[in-house]
Amino acid sequence: MLHRWRREFRQGPGNAFPGPGKTRWDETQQAKLERKIGQQTLEIDFLKKCLQRIEEQRMLQALSGKPLSTSRSKSKSAGRLWRSLKYEEIYLKEYGVVPEARAGIGNWFQFYNQERPHQSLGNQPPAAVFQRGEA
Repeated sequence: MLHRWRREFRQGPGNAFPGPGKTRWDETQQAKLERKIGQQTLEIDFLKKCLQRIEEQRMLQALSGKPLSTSRSKSKSAGRLWRSLKYEEIYLKEYGVVPEARAGIGNWFQFYNQERPHQSLGNQPPAAVFQRGEA
């Protein structure tokens, strides 16, 4: 669909997916679609950089001959963290653009560390345990 839009946009910017019975989109609709495509491009670039970092970590691990994370419990904790993030924030909000997602996820991490009680920490938030020096 994106390829079709690009092709039609190149042929005549106002005629790209004009909709039923319409011959042209108004400029605000065109600008909105262009912003979405630009934000999706940023998101794709961001994901490519993340994958590149993962590949670099794997290469370092292969060269050093030892795993970068040696603790199985850290791996489980990280898995629970990401699962919580997905089910408590990302899947509920269905972010449309990267800046929205960054802000929402940042707020969730603030809540997760400062306010959310954790069963493994005696139903206290991590920040309270850390400030007392118990972590």
